[in-house]
Amino acid sequence: MAERLERPNGRMLILMTAATIGFGLLQGARLVDVNSGPYSASPLALWGLAVDGAVFLAVAALSYAGKIEGWRSLFLAGAVSSAAYVFMAAFAPDDMAMLALMQTFAGLGWSLNILCWMTVFVSYRSRYALPMIAVGYVINVCVQPLSSMLVPYDKAFLVAMLFVSIVLLRICLASNEFVALSMRETLIPRTSLSEAFSRTRRAVAGACVFSLVCGFVIQSDLSMRAMGYSQTDTTAGIALVVAVAMTIALIVFRVDKADLDYAFPIASVFIASAVLVRSTGIFDPSVAGSLMTVTLISFYVLLWLMLVSEARERMLPPFLLLGAALGVARLSVAAGRGAFVVLRDFGIAIDGLVDVVALWALVAASSLISFAYLKASSRYRQEERLAECGSAGVGQILSTAKEARMECAVSNGVQEPLVACGSSRQALGSCSSHDLPAGSCGRDMGFESMDAELKRIPESAFEKNATAFDEAARRFAFSQRETQVMREYAAGRSARYIAEWCMLSEHTVKTHIRRAYAKAGVHSRQEFLDAIERVESDLLHRGR
Repeated sequence: MAERLERPNGRMLILMTAATIGFGLLQGARLVDVNSGPYSASPLALWGLAVDGAVFLAVAALSYAGKIEGWRSLFLAGAVSSAAYVFMAAFAPDDMAMLALMQTFAGLGWSLNILCWMTVFVSYRSRYALPMIAVGYVINVCVQPLSSMLVPYDKAFLVAMLFVSIVLLRICLASNEFVALSMRETLIPRTSLSEAFSRTRRAVAGACVFSLVCGFVIQSDLSMRAMGYSQTDTTAGIALVVAVAMTIALIVFRVDKADLDYAFPIASVFIASAVLVRSTGIFDPSVAGSLMTVTLISFYVLLWLMLVSEARERMLPPFLLLGAALGVARLSVAAGRGAFVVLRDFGIAIDGLVDVVALWALVAASSLISFAYLKASSRYRQEERLAECGSAGVGQILSTAKEARMECAVSNGVQEPLVACGSSRQALGSCSSHDLPAGSCGRDMGFESMDAELKRIPESAFEKNATAFDEAARRFAFSQRETQVMREYAAGRSARYIAEWCMLSEHTVKTHIRRAYAKAGVHSRQEFLDAIERVESDLLHRGR
């Protein structure tokens, strides 16, 4: 078993460098690809975007249902789709059916490769992963000037970048288990699960709005001005300044958790400014377009930083959060571009309305997101007051939880504890003596507060030795997801709690528990705990 590292060693530094370069090259190839993507004027590019978004959402849904755990099938599908897309793009098909097939392969390849990179970065500690992503952003924006200098070999350069990125991705994925074990750490979530969900919803909403507005403006410029400003040196120059500043900030301030709530107003101001500059004609429209494109790309990078740190902190499925967020973003760009096409085809004069519509959408969306943030903040302050009244009874909760752990009820063949409705709930009820309404610390706060307190205690009364559990998981050949679920289950968590915590369905959690039971040759939680104790005893005996 790999030892946990305080500082990256030589092998780790090589893998970190490979991941940063590979990720940057993939994103750079995506940016300069004129045949597909959010900024492409190619026929049926909207179809490719729709496929791209649909794949993200489908993988996120399958991950939530526990149908996807490993990366091998996604990597293989992404590599094959990318190769098929490059092959078809080289022949520039004119037939609409072949164009649709080419865009389908493009959407599959880009989305699956990006999701696989998410798997890589989640394995690293956030204080390493976030600067790696930011440096990848720097590499991304440096690709455009290099591509311009290599004309007429820019297409070969694009293929070479994509090939190198996929090779580096395969190397990083092959070493992912080593990285995960070496980077293992004890993390205490800084926020409640409801707050994390609320923040993620606001991030997805922001990505939806900004993508919709930018898609609408992009399509208007492509249709009426034949202007593709994303593949310009101006865009690359502005983006490079932003990327370098972001990287320096992450390294200097040692940021290990990104919060998009502060990025919403800033991004809104920049996009609105770009639209105003575009409408006044003070600068060339391409400058305003470049500013808007850089703002949107930077927002996506911040989205990456937030979701990687959130998934790492809570041990969430790597495909879930990013798949949902980028799926919504891609479909929103397609919807924005499609809306312009529909209005144009209906003969609506929208040349002068583009800026008005974009500004109105930005103001309305920013107001709604700000309102949601204020509402969520008010709720969190109330939860903190409730948590204060429950913290006094934590000692009693710990003792009663251990007793209640043995009280089990069989549900669908899986035993679950009655902690939430047993004596520990009565202990939580003692907070009603404070200046709060009776029952206010009951179901909504009680069990979640107990688990929050348990997270702050490194060795609770019923936690098993971590080394013994890891050894048991290795002996029983548990999958990564089964290990995560059974670790919480052995600590006394219910299947419902684990489902909410890991963002899985309760049925999926119970399926993982049944499979783990079968591999361990046990039939109940207590038998599983006994098996861990036997492993622990064996380890102690060997150590003598």
